[in-house]
Amino acid sequence: MVSYKTLRTLTEDQAAWFETEIGSDLWVDGLNVFLTVEPEDFAAALERFFANYDVSDGKVTTWLQALHSFCMELNAEGEFELYQALSVGMAYLAARPEINDHMFNMPARILNHSTALLLSPTYMAVWIHSYNAGYELYVDPEEGAQDAFRPEHGRIYQRRASFVGGDGGSVIRYPFQNYIHEMMHILLFHDLYTRVLGSPEEDVTYFTHIEGAVSVMEEVIMRELMAVRDDLNLIDDGFAAVTTFPEYGLYRYQVLQGAVEGVNDKSLFMYRKRLMLQGEGEFFPPDNVVKDQILATHKLSDHEFESIHPCFNGYLDNQQRHVRWAKKAVDRNRIAGFREVIELLPRDEFCAQKLIESLHPDSWHDWRDMLSCTDLPEPDPEVRQHSKQGLAWKELLFRIAEMRGYLSKQAGAAAEPEVQNDLFDYAAYAAMRYLHPDPSTHDEEFHKTRTDVLETVSRLGDAEMRAKMSSMIEVPGTHLLEPK
Repeated sequence: MVSYKTLRTLTEDQAAWFETEIGSDLWVDGLNVFLTVEPEDFAAALERFFANYDVSDGKVTTWLQALHSFCMELNAEGEFELYQALSVGMAYLAARPEINDHMFNMPARILNHSTALLLSPTYMAVWIHSYNAGYELYVDPEEGAQDAFRPEHGRIYQRRASFVGGDGGSVIRYPFQNYIHEMMHILLFHDLYTRVLGSPEEDVTYFTHIEGAVSVMEEVIMRELMAVRDDLNLIDDGFAAVTTFPEYGLYRYQVLQGAVEGVNDKSLFMYRKRLMLQGEGEFFPPDNVVKDQILATHKLSDHEFESIHPCFNGYLDNQQRHVRWAKKAVDRNRIAGFREVIELLPRDEFCAQKLIESLHPDSWHDWRDMLSCTDLPEPDPEVRQHSKQGLAWKELLFRIAEMRGYLSKQAGAAAEPEVQNDLFDYAAYAAMRYLHPDPSTHDEEFHKTRTDVLETVSRLGDAEMRAKMSSMIEVPGTHLLEPK
């Protein structure tokens, strides 16, 4: 553990606390904990923890689950006792920087990450599964870089300015609710975004609905946190949407407090899923059987709608960009040169099952439902490393798919059929390497294949085309096909 004394000392300069790596994770709640809990209080809590919980196997999952139970136990006694439990949990997590560091391509911190791990079982489960799966957020340090939603790569690309302090602060920080939202997109649905799932109209509906399903799970996490204490800073910091949609944030908070008569969290779920689909025109999915099914099964009373709509409507108007993204994805996924590469990989049964489940109005009450498991694995650096090797081959395949799709849209000789054929062969090899991993030869073979792809695109006749294709391999956040 990072010593209590070290953390307590850091609180002496409260402004500086927020510029430290530890403070950038523990944030306001952590500051309050270590300003409040005196040395003798920490010692008493630590003694009680070891007396009541067996963590002798040293596993991170054992510790996290024990610390969560300890927080719940002491929270039942009062706020101060919760702070005592949190001081023990935060001291443990502060000594494990990999809990933050390994989720990014460069040093960064997730705001309120440790507090969320200690208090929300769903957040904990998503983090552990995402860790072992090798997923990450890619911080693009280039000025002028754009965000790129590519969950099929096993990562989301974020420009540095999207991060708190990312525009020149000493520590790059990312909001925990944004982090977990992106991880759930990847974890649950990564295989679907590049696929043809049904008709074009149905696929627009599926992709739009997925955003609603992920957002609903955010509220499950919010509910778990509020069940501990509804005045924790990370709730306000993470879910209040103070600077963007304050009416929406406040109303959602009041509903989860039980302060809005006749409206509960399920009402919010139904409203969100219905209203992202219900309507006509460019900002809504076209009519189709999937849309009809969702609207028929996700019901909302007039009272619920009239209570929710004035506060949520502005927020959901902003969500219309997801429909625009979905329509562009549907077009991209049907480009022949793109689709031929995508279909080299078998469909992921877990993602397909999660999509089916998400269509049900009463799906996923907690992490066990969402992840279809009852026990949490141990976050294992070796498992993560092997997963990242597999993701490297998948990412290369998806990049080649985008390159071939872009070429196949060109007319005549500009489509470069010979280059397309060679790129297809490299994509097939990448698929084979992903499906039949060999860690002993990964580094050498991946470097060679990547080099061969670059050599292939160097044969393109058009200089601008060569530059675009090379960037697709060499510059992580690059995209050739919409949506980005």
